[in-house]
Amino acid sequence: MIKPIFHIIGLVASLIVSIAATFYFFSEINIFIQLLAGIILTSIVIFLLRLVFRKERPNVEGLKKGILRRLSSRNLSKLKEYFEKVERRTFASAHVARVGVFLSVLYLNNYSFNWTIGLLALMVIIAISRLALKRHRFIDVIIGAAIGMVAGYFAVYAYNLVFF
Repeated sequence: MIKPIFHIIGLVASLIVSIAATFYFFSEINIFIQLLAGIILTSIVIFLLRLVFRKERPNVEGLKKGILRRLSSRNLSKLKEYFEKVERRTFASAHVARVGVFLSVLYLNNYSFNWTIGLLALMVIIAISRLALKRHRFIDVIIGAAIGMVAGYFAVYAYNLVFF
């Protein structure tokens, strides 16, 4: 009963961040560029970490019920096998990292304290949901948060270096 609640919390939190970023920050193109750069950097770093660190998710068996199970063509079997291997890897949490990017970019651009507290609370909620769903271990969400915040810092730094 509690797992569906955490699935819904994770989905709603991701949607809130995505919609807020799209509608609010698109009017401020500098923030939008910094967020986009931070998200791209975070995705690259986490992808590389998952290639290097082959940590399995705590609940690997639950992944077999997912969308990748539905791929049945012989031509797609190698692709399916590869994506299942990558999907099983857990280090670090990309969900938490993306919120970390938002948190650091908005903080470094002197947004209000309410934004910082709200995003910090959202990060904690997402981290708890990833742990409760057994998709990550504690170290995965901590490292994910750190990667996201550092990527956000580098995105702001690079933007200021190029445009100022």
